[in-house]
Amino acid sequence: MTQETADSSYSPENWNLYWRVMVSALYHQKRERFLDGADRASQAVGVLGGAAAFAQILGNVSYGWVPAGVVAIVSAAALCYGPGAKARIHGGLARSFKQLHARIMLADDPAPPEVIKQFNSEILIMEADEPAALRCLVRQCENELSEAFGMDDDVRPMHWWDRLWMNVVDLDPSRRAKPPGAPEVSQDAERPNH
Repeated sequence: MTQETADSSYSPENWNLYWRVMVSALYHQKRERFLDGADRASQAVGVLGGAAAFAQILGNVSYGWVPAGVVAIVSAAALCYGPGAKARIHGGLARSFKQLHARIMLADDPAPPEVIKQFNSEILIMEADEPAALRCLVRQCENELSEAFGMDDDVRPMHWWDRLWMNVVDLDPSRRAKPPGAPEVSQDAERPNH
C-alpha cells in the first residue's frame, strides 16, 4: 500500500505515522464489532435454543435432543473461542491507537527524528500485544482509508470470497493474480526496482 501523503500539508514522516495508526485503529474497531456480534449471536442462540429444548423435552421427549444438541454445540464453540473476550482486547487496542493518533496530531509537523522514533516505538509496543492480523481485513481497512483520502490509485480490489471470510479466517489476499473484473496490470508495474 502506497503511503504517499494524501494532503500536502503533512510531512511524509508524520503521514506514515498517521497511516499506520489509522489502519490499526480501523482494523481493531472492525474486529471488535464482528466479535461482539458473534458473541451476542451465540448468546441469543443459547437462550432461544435452551428455551426451545426445554419446551420440546416437556412436549416430546423423543426429539428433545435436537435443540439441546444445537445449544450445546453453539455454547461450547462460544466458550472455547471466546469472542466476547477477544472483542474487548480489540476494543482496547483500537482506543490505544486512537489515543496515539491524537498525540501524533499534536506533534510538530515535520516532527523531529527523536519524536518520530518515540512514536514508532509506541506503535511497536502496542503491536506486540496484538493477536495475529487477518490479512484480508487489513487490506479492506487500507482500501477504505485510501478511498476516504481520495487515493483511489492505492485501492486494491478484493475477491468477494475474501470479503466474505475476512473476519473469520486469515486468507492471503495476494494468492490470485487479480479479482474478476479488475483492470489488467502490467508485469513491470508489480516488480520492485532494485
